Amino acid sequence: RNLVIEKLHDAMIVIDNQGRIVDINPTAARLLRCTSRLAVARPANELLKELSGVVEQLGTPESIDVTTRLTGDGADGQERIFNASISVLLDQKQQVQGRVVVLHDVTQQERSAEALRESETQLRVLVQQLQELDRLKTRFMRNINHELRTPLTNITLYIDLLRAGNSANFERYIKVLDKEAATLRRLIEQTLDLERMDHDSSATSIRLQKTDLNQLLESVATS
Repeated sequence: RNLVIEKLHDAMIVIDNQGRIVDINPTAARLLRCTSRLAVARPANELLKELSGVVEQLGTPESIDVTTRLTGDGADGQERIFNASISVLLDQKQQVQGRVVVLHDVTQQERSAEALRESETQLRVLVQQLQELDRLKTRFMRNINHELRTPLTNITLYIDLLRAGNSANFERYIKVLDKEAATLRRLIEQTLDLERMDHDSSATSIRLQKTDLNQLLESVATS
């Protein structure tokens, strides 16, 4: 017992059939902020009341695993998360004699998984934004192509009119050509701006590569 239970990093609590604590290791005593001597013979539902979900499962007729939280017990004042394994103790006649509760601290794993889920959510939002930008770009290019036809048609028309030699309307034709030329310049500048945006985004594009998930989780947990 001294080599296994006393040195166990997980919290371990043994409860008899009457719901009293009959054994507890030092890790569990520290976790529950008591001593082993004061914990033994106390009702388990009293000592474990801060572990949500554990007391409610102590009467189950079979072994079960639940996730529980202990608020404000961490070194940083934040809650700690545990995987509570509640195992039924049977005698030689397969009669229930008590239960063993083992609390394994999974705080870091849960926080890492939560951080990873948040990163996945942010990445999903970013992908959706990029897809929307791509749709807007396609729509913009379609509109540009449509709008280019109007000034080009007008320019061709008024050049033909100038060639016809109607000098009385010469100034008006020139003003129309200047206006349509300005429209063309504006549309071309917008297209060039879009091309520059594409070039800048391609320079910082996301590159996919194989990643060691364990190493990624460890990096997230320690950052």
